[in-house]
Amino acid sequence: MTPINRALSILFIIATSAIPLVGPFKVSFANALSIEQRANNTDQIQLEWPSQTGKAYSIYQSESLESDFTIQAENMQATPPQNTWWTDKAPFEKRFFKVQAYGEATLLQSIINSNYDFSEGTDDWITPINAANATAYISVIGDELSIDITDGGSNRSHIFIRQFGIPFVGNQTYTLLFDARATAPRDIRVNIRDENTTTNFFPSTNIAISNIDEMQTYRLTFTATSPDTSNGRLTFLLGNNNNSLYFDNIRILEGAVNIERAAAHRMNTRLFRGNNFMAAKAVNDQGALDDYSLLNNSGFSHCRIGYKMDEAAGTAPNYALPNEDLLILQKMVDWCLEEGLIAVVDPVHNWANNNDEGGAVAFTATDEEFNKLGKIWGQVADHFANYDNDSVVFEVFNEPHNGHDVARIISTSLTSIRSSLGNEERIVIVPGDGFSTRQALIDAFNNDEIPFDDPYLIGTFHYYDPFSFTKVSNTNPGYNPVWGTTAELAQVATDFDAVVSANNSWATRNLTEPLPIYLGEFGVDNEADNHGSDRKKWLSWIRMQAEARGMSWAHWNMYQNQPATKGMGAWTTGSNGTIQNPSTRAFDEGPLEALVGHYEFENGNLVGELSVSQGYAGFKGSGYVKFPEDTGNGIFIRTDDLYIPVSDTYAVRIHYSSATARTLRVVSGNLIDGNFAPANAVGSAVDHLFPATGADGSWNTETISLYFEAGLAPQLKIVANTEPGVNLDWLEISLPQP
Repeated sequence: MTPINRALSILFIIATSAIPLVGPFKVSFANALSIEQRANNTDQIQLEWPSQTGKAYSIYQSESLESDFTIQAENMQATPPQNTWWTDKAPFEKRFFKVQAYGEATLLQSIINSNYDFSEGTDDWITPINAANATAYISVIGDELSIDITDGGSNRSHIFIRQFGIPFVGNQTYTLLFDARATAPRDIRVNIRDENTTTNFFPSTNIAISNIDEMQTYRLTFTATSPDTSNGRLTFLLGNNNNSLYFDNIRILEGAVNIERAAAHRMNTRLFRGNNFMAAKAVNDQGALDDYSLLNNSGFSHCRIGYKMDEAAGTAPNYALPNEDLLILQKMVDWCLEEGLIAVVDPVHNWANNNDEGGAVAFTATDEEFNKLGKIWGQVADHFANYDNDSVVFEVFNEPHNGHDVARIISTSLTSIRSSLGNEERIVIVPGDGFSTRQALIDAFNNDEIPFDDPYLIGTFHYYDPFSFTKVSNTNPGYNPVWGTTAELAQVATDFDAVVSANNSWATRNLTEPLPIYLGEFGVDNEADNHGSDRKKWLSWIRMQAEARGMSWAHWNMYQNQPATKGMGAWTTGSNGTIQNPSTRAFDEGPLEALVGHYEFENGNLVGELSVSQGYAGFKGSGYVKFPEDTGNGIFIRTDDLYIPVSDTYAVRIHYSSATARTLRVVSGNLIDGNFAPANAVGSAVDHLFPATGADGSWNTETISLYFEAGLAPQLKIVANTEPGVNLDWLEISLPQP
């Protein structure tokens, strides 16, 4: 049987040896989990372990290795590079602890048809053959359903397999997934309907089975267009063709689920928010650990690290990469991982845009250049083969131009990467041509230039529209540093929706799932800041539109904030070419707030016996806001000023903990002359139920849709009226899903 679920993603499971719980002590195992007395409380012990962005952790304990472990805290957010958790020593003499990264929930619970994997032979399936017109033998061989066809007859219905009794809810979306191969390429027909009707097919679709040597997963998303039924019918019509077939894992699941590309979608979710470290600085070995500490401390999740391996490579036929360059790139990746971030390795960042000066020859898509590209990727992939797939992502090529044959760029790169032992399931980012613009990715989807049979891909595009606003130069006479009209705001949504639409159409056409999407570059020249705050508005609006559609992103770029550059922090060199002290590097406040949109509740205004606490582990920042244990009686927390680009409804994500479900009043408004003025609009105030998180030391994130008015000092107020409040850690502002 072909496995349908990959192993749970678990970083580590470590149980300590027995430890005494009196006096000072420190125990460490494999540099992963350490246990020591808590520095500011001698009655407590503290666990510490390396953590990685986007992960969540559970803590378990047991009094002996023979007894069951019980959960102590769950859903702890990662606070890279280290997570800590503490608990009282008493009353135990010894304990064992286990720290586990959250895994995935199994998909089996949502499969609504039976014997989907043929583990029970052909039970629950009927397999009739019209003996007067067709000849075939249907059996289960090694948990695969074999349809050995000698004569397929003259009609599809002369051979079919069918299952009854499938429950469908009217107007609900479902996904059919199945693995199949054939002895030669051929078509089959799939139809699904309510057995109680004769003509209302949900789908009735021809599917081309083109693979011969190994199973391929096919996908069909459909809507049940009949009333609720307990007797849905699934049929595969296989006649009128003499080529034999093999099936496995025929599943119908609730919803439009992502199963084939689950690993890629998980990675894209964890990539979340990133920034670019320029290839020009990387190739000169000008990076430092401080750069990645700055990213981590500023709220970014990953770094896209560029390099110029096309320039560093030796001559044909091997195009050997100097070990020095590989080690420089590795050093930056290691720094990135040391901070708990994800590294996106972009080794030929400038090749397409080279100016043919000083050995920097521009890529022109010759056969020899494709050979060179494959050799480069073979060496880079081998060099990072032992790096965890959860930590390092590859990007095949930056901004290929029109005519560069992006399909060949992708296939050449993927062939080398997938042939490298250890990189078979590496997540790989792939572009469209035409400078990786939005339209380039749309064209790549429309022209089927992206392979649909590799489940570990993420599509990418760059966004600098309108160019008249984002770029100031002598070659851009139409430069206008003003942006943000209603039409301009709406155009961004239209542009991003077009990418989503093309992606969905590509997936439907190729019977696969849509790719996760990565907005790999976007930014505005700093010159715009000399004319107002529209650069901040643009940055915020672009990243929110991406996030609303589940896209990860990376801002272009980290450094150089001169008027004609897009960096968000200063980068200086001395007269001898040395770089500034890396520890002094910082990001400018405006673009940072626009991009991250993260606010700590402990920095707000606390009224009515609220306090900042560190009693329970699992918070970010310096602590969390704790409400008193008695009833609310109108006490509240008011945040510091939030950045709201335009008046609109936003998705407010609040990280909190509470052993008991609580209802709190959540209100948006502006601080005017020292007084909080609630927004006078529908949806600007809600009574929201915060579900129990399991315990005060277990955390969760709740999303609330709330209308905000843009102004000088937008704020959020959370009021406990009839009930005590919850523990409030942080909030983030983005746009809701369209």
